[in-house]
Amino acid sequence: MSTGKIIESGFRILPIQILVVVLLFGLHLSGLVDALPALIIAAVVGIAFFWIDRRYRIVVNRLTDALKTARSARRNLAPLRAKIAEGIDAPLLLIDPLRKVLDANRPARTLFGNNLIGRDVSLYVRHPDILEALGKVMQGAPIARLEASLTGAVERIFSISVSRVDNSRHASDSDRESTEPAFYVVISMHDITKMRVAERMRADFVANASHELRTPLSSVIGFIETMNGPAKGDEAAQERFLGIMEEESRRMVRLIDDLLSLSRIELDKHVQPKSSVQLEPILKGVAASLEPTVQKRHMAINILVPDSLEPVQGDADQIHQMLQNLTSNALKYAYEAAP
Repeated sequence: MSTGKIIESGFRILPIQILVVVLLFGLHLSGLVDALPALIIAAVVGIAFFWIDRRYRIVVNRLTDALKTARSARRNLAPLRAKIAEGIDAPLLLIDPLRKVLDANRPARTLFGNNLIGRDVSLYVRHPDILEALGKVMQGAPIARLEASLTGAVERIFSISVSRVDNSRHASDSDRESTEPAFYVVISMHDITKMRVAERMRADFVANASHELRTPLSSVIGFIETMNGPAKGDEAAQERFLGIMEEESRRMVRLIDDLLSLSRIELDKHVQPKSSVQLEPILKGVAASLEPTVQKRHMAINILVPDSLEPVQGDADQIHQMLQNLTSNALKYAYEAAP
């Protein structure tokens, strides 16, 4: 029962008092009741009803004050809840049954833009899987969870929860605003890009390590076989081969360090190199490291570097690794003794 109905029923006691007094007075006029007993009964009944009415009004006033306090507390909590949502470091969207965005916290506005409040959510959230999950929740499903990749300046992967929140005030408060919806939909998004990237990198680690280490290891093994074979008594050749083997071994150590440092690999993919390197020394180093393979397949590596070649921006080890992989694949898959 609402406050207005309680107060209205309280005023119905006064007409009952008047009715009792009039009834007793009528009985007295008809001679059925003496005057003194009628007055005494009327006085007792009037006092009783007056006391009941007073107690009733006290209860009503207390209920009214309690309701006002509860509503005031609820209104005071609204700004606090908004501040809490604003401080959450994950996009949050509040949607009404008409698919309009009622509110969005700071991360959501950063992700989708500052003009989405008051507009249809599909104008800003265009991923079909998210919209499908929203449709299911709109039709009555309590919650829907999914993962979605959103493209922008940088691709990001989100774990998304779309949940339905029923509005209890819509069913219980008789004095609610007519525009208040029966339920809301909350879309919460958690960025899991780093976690998914780390999982992929862990899965690729063994394959990358075996691929990147195979070429320099093959070169070292080739030099060892040459030193134990044709160059066994050639001290000059052995000295030159040992220098190349040392450089290849050191490069493998650096390569292993890079492979073990997953964070550096991921960061370097988006970081522009700041150092400049000369390509000719790198090319000569690649040719020297692959000399055993070249001799085994009766092939040759010719390096032609124009005098006008400018230094390039990049990491020397990474450029060496790239050129060595390309040249090694060319030697491996070309016909033997091909020019």
